[in-house]
Amino acid sequence: MSDVLRVEKITFWEGVAMIIGTNIGAGILGVSYAARQAGYMPLLFWLVVVGVITTVTMLYVAEATLRTRQHEQLSGLAQRYVGGFGSWLMFASVTVNALGALIAYMSGSGDLMHSFVRHRQNASAASCFSSPPR
Repeated sequence: MSDVLRVEKITFWEGVAMIIGTNIGAGILGVSYAARQAGYMPLLFWLVVVGVITTVTMLYVAEATLRTRQHEQLSGLAQRYVGGFGSWLMFASVTVNALGALIAYMSGSGDLMHSFVRHRQNASAASCFSSPPR
């Protein structure tokens, strides 16, 4: 069982890359639309504000993880520090976040495929989940 979860140290730059990748996420697909609707200066302002808030939140989670000294997921940390309701709330928020990201990726991929293939956009998005013909 000891080889199931192997903990490896990462470098500072690997940590920075993980934080940047998490901050950007699926939201990058909407940046061009937001820039067109609001303009570049409001977009830049809100990108900085949300980036700072997300980074501070990640640092809180990292601090809680380091102080726990056990390997737990977010719902386990919430169970330990907030209680059963916090654990279910964390599970629900991670689930909603993951589904939202999947929908954003599917929509963005469908738009990209539609621009190449020129068939119905819904079919382009749905083709992300279909298997190729045999």
